[in-house]
This record gives sequence, structure tokens and C-alpha cells, in this order.
Amino acid sequence: MKIGVIGTGFARKAHLPALRTVKNADVVAVASARLENAQLTAAEFGIPHAYGDWRTMLEAHDLDLVCVSTPVSTHFSIVNAALAAGAHVLCDTPAAMDAVQARTMSDHARSASRQLLINHELRYDPNRLKIRQLILSGAIGTLRHIRIQNVTSGWSDPAGRSSDDWWSFSDKGGGRLLANAPHQIDLLRWWGSEVTAVSGRLHTVVRDRRDRNSGQAWTATADDFCEIALDLHNGATASISLFSVSHNELGNHVQIFGSAGTLILDEHERLRLSQDGQDFADITAPLADVHRHDAASSIWSRGVMALLPDVVAHLAAGRPLPEGVAFQSAIENQVVLDAVRQSSDDRRWIELGTGTEREDSIS
Repeated sequence: MKIGVIGTGFARKAHLPALRTVKNADVVAVASARLENAQLTAAEFGIPHAYGDWRTMLEAHDLDLVCVSTPVSTHFSIVNAALAAGAHVLCDTPAAMDAVQARTMSDHARSASRQLLINHELRYDPNRLKIRQLILSGAIGTLRHIRIQNVTSGWSDPAGRSSDDWWSFSDKGGGRLLANAPHQIDLLRWWGSEVTAVSGRLHTVVRDRRDRNSGQAWTATADDFCEIALDLHNGATASISLFSVSHNELGNHVQIFGSAGTLILDEHERLRLSQDGQDFADITAPLADVHRHDAASSIWSRGVMALLPDVVAHLAAGRPLPEGVAFQSAIENQVVLDAVRQSSDDRRWIELGTGTEREDSIS
């Protein structure tokens, strides 16, 4: 299977190390907005062709699969072009800037008779898979509430990032809402049930910044704080709090409350379970061999290490693709993301599926 990779950021850390281990995966080309990055990446992974323009790469090669790991604002044009060129496509999360773009991409894939896949790598994490299995088995009783908190320091220093940092600009798809919330929303829907209503609050805490190299002033427009309250179809509630300008790195915490028990996934990725009021027991899932690869240094890269072999094997055999890469789920997640942004703009609850809204405002 001939594969092209577009993007040399996360792809260099996750996709390419994963593909290096996959049978029948022949990465023939890599493209980046900066040719020197593509060339360095090609040399590192023994890829024969490097491009500073992804369009040139698509024109030059007859590819079976294209992996898109680029700024969110570029997904729509790149994915559609790759589909038109006859390739299957694996796109990083989130799929697009909004649900309209995501649906259009899906329509293009259908018209081209190609597979469009989404990279929901956290579904391939052993602990998060175990959480799903425990909830479905009734180990904590009826699901009542899921609380996810992610507190990091990456954007805390006003002089810590460059002025061309796309993650800091809303028009490029930066910010916590599109960087982290899509993964958390996907997990909530996977663990619990569909989202029926949302209340969101987006804010840019540190707007005034200085380029870390030149010292030149610039202004961030993407949210570095994102808080979401959600109602789920099964009667449970959920909350997501994402904050990237903390002075201290506190990491990711998940708490899941049921009628008969509680699950906790802490910042060290330790999973604990309490049932019927008993002490918490460590039930952390062991890592499979695929997760122990040298490049699998984070939950994100570990997920990709497991996901990509699955994708390539299914595409090569022409079998139905795994649920974790189904693009329909990306569209459904995007609907929730759009509602969060609308809720923050309008300061109100947004009902999903009915087109109605709550009367109470967001405090």
C-alpha cells in the first residue's frame, strides 16, 4: 500500500513511527508547508520523496492512503483534493472547522468511492477502552456523571510561543475547543450516550503575547480556556474543563460516577475503581506490545501506534473499517463542537436534535 503523509509535526512523532512498523505500508512521500521540514523528515524515516507543497505530492504519486496531520483550517481543502486524486484518507481530529465542512468532506468521499477515516486515537488507549468495557458491563451501576479536566501550562508564558503558532489563532483552528475538546467529546459519546444539550464558555486569557524569538508583540485569538457542560441521552451529565495557561502542569483527570461505583483516571494514567463504597483498587490496563514502541511516549502517539496498523490491514483486505475510525462519529462530534461555540457566543444552552434552546442563560 503506497502512502503519503501531509504534515511533519504530530505525524513525525506518531504516524510515521507507527507506519514504519506496519506490514505492506510503503510511505513513498511526505509533504510540509516548509520544504526543509519535509526533507528532514524524509531523511529520518527513509522516505524517497519530500515536498513543500502537498498539491505537488498528490499530482506526482498514485497513492492508496493519505494521512492528513495539518492545521485544522487546511483539512477541508487537503482531504477533498486527496479524495479526488483517488486516495483513501485518514484525517486527524477534529475533521474540519465546522459540521458543514465535515459533511461535505464525507459526501466527497462517497462520490469518489473512497474511504474517509478519522483519527480517534484515544479509543485505542487501553485504559480508555477498559473504562468503556466497565461502564457497559455495569461495574459502576447506572452512569450518572463524567467529569474531565485538563490543566496544562503550554500557553502560560506570554513570550513562550512564536507569532506564527497556528494553535493560537481561531481562524486556523487553534484553541482548546478544537485541539482537545473533540477527543473528550468523542470519549463521552463512546462511554455514555449521545449529547442532547450543551452549555459552553470559551475565553482567551492571555491575549497579549511576544514572539519567543524576536520579542515582537502579537495577539492570540484562540481560546486557552474552554468549559463545557453536557446532558447525555441516557440521563447522565458531563463536564469538560480545559485550561492551557496554568502556571503548573496538572495534566488530565477523569472521574466517572455511577450509582454503584466510581472510576478515576489520574494525571499519571493510573486507572482506579471503587465499587459499593469500598476502597479504590488499581486496575490500570497493561500496555500491549504495540503501545510499548519507543515512539509511543504519550497517550496520543500510543493510540496512533495501535490505530494505523488496524487501518492499513482493513483497507488492504477490503474489510469494514473499525468503529474507532468511522467518519460519521467525527461529523457528530463536530455538531457538538459547533453548539459549544454558539452557546459561548450567545450565552445560552443549546439543545441538539430539536433545534430549540433553553430559556435560562449561562451565568
